[in-house]
Amino acid sequence: MAQTYTSTQTYTRILFLQKQIREVLRETTQISNDTLDRLLQAVEKKWICQVDVYAFNYNNLCQAQLKMEIDWNEYDNQMSIGKLTIAVDTRWKNDLLPQTDASIWAFNAYVNQYSLRTEWRITYANWVHNNPSKLAEARQFLGTSPGQPIKWSGKTIDDYVRNRDFPEFGIGLYFVE
Repeated sequence: MAQTYTSTQTYTRILFLQKQIREVLRETTQISNDTLDRLLQAVEKKWICQVDVYAFNYNNLCQAQLKMEIDWNEYDNQMSIGKLTIAVDTRWKNDLLPQTDASIWAFNAYVNQYSLRTEWRITYANWVHNNPSKLAEARQFLGTSPGQPIKWSGKTIDDYVRNRDFPEFGIGLYFVE
């Protein structure tokens, strides 16, 4: 008779959130370690509510987007009801949510198929964006400036999910048809 064993790894909610973002950016962009470390510090400060990776063609038109959203209200709710940690099944690749791992794979396959260039962008939380001094502090800390609007090469199809065990984090894929 064969026996199967599983185990879990436990993370604080913020560390698990940072892990999702770290792995997506490492696997889909050329972000430097220093910039990535600062971005993850900004996540811990709750300055950022969305991280996007866009894929552009040779005409600088967007053909794909991998979007990660952070719902800080839901995060605070989870913390307030005592859900301080996330237990991760060690069968998950790199301790990532299965949706995160699948999104990285699908996005990279599309980027490689069409020889696209990737670029990451962030959206600041409303409380940062609506406070000029805080926004200036965050931009200086991260070395960011307002980006140009994204121009798409066509109509997109999308797939967006939230994990019931980690509802403060959503991940979505958008591809040009």
